[in-house]
Amino acid sequence: MVELIETLTNEHLYPPLLKVPHDNSDLADGIEFVEDDTAYVSAFVLEFFANYEEGGPGGDFAADFATRPAGAISQRPQKEEPILYSIYEKL
Repeated sequence: MVELIETLTNEHLYPPLLKVPHDNSDLADGIEFVEDDTAYVSAFVLEFFANYEEGGPGGDFAADFATRPAGAISQRPQKEEPILYSIYEKL
């Protein structure tokens, strides 16, 4: 799943965004937020799976997954879409 997210963002999302002039602070700030959020969510998900590879915290994996990484992943579009739509409208 992480590879899919990285592929979609790196190949389809970021190339047009990276062409935005960096002297436009609103657009640059929005792009920086999306990049930082992507990195945070990816690291969070990878850490979650790494913990379970080592035995996990002893809870129910499915329930833990549904509330932790799935929650972080599902919130990402809600946080980013308004920013991304605004950026694309200005391109």
